[in-house]
Amino acid sequence: MDEAERADSVAFIHEGKLLLTGSPGAIRRSWDRKILEIFCDRNRAAMPVLSRFYPKGELQIFGDRVHLAMLQDGPEEDEVVRCLEDAGIRVKSSGSVRPGLENVFLSMIQKEAAVNG
Repeated sequence: MDEAERADSVAFIHEGKLLLTGSPGAIRRSWDRKILEIFCDRNRAAMPVLSRFYPKGELQIFGDRVHLAMLQDGPEEDEVVRCLEDAGIRVKSSGSVRPGLENVFLSMIQKEAAVNG
């Protein structure tokens, strides 16, 4: 997706279906989520903990990071960190990051999968 971030216009296609077209900036601005990036010692174990804590969130793993995509009125960073630490998951660092096209694309696919089963 790095190349797509630098393009003038992009199209999201999944399973042969055109999902969205537009400039990278317009696509990012149209997304109604903010991203909390979390570096923790057990990413996979963090996923169900975060799902229970904030069911409206969307979770994405990027290597050694977990992205929690939250609605704009979602929980504060310290609440999320406390939730993980209470579950025995050590948080190395966390912070807000700008949503990327990959976040938006994965979100769209997750929503489509939830609708279509």
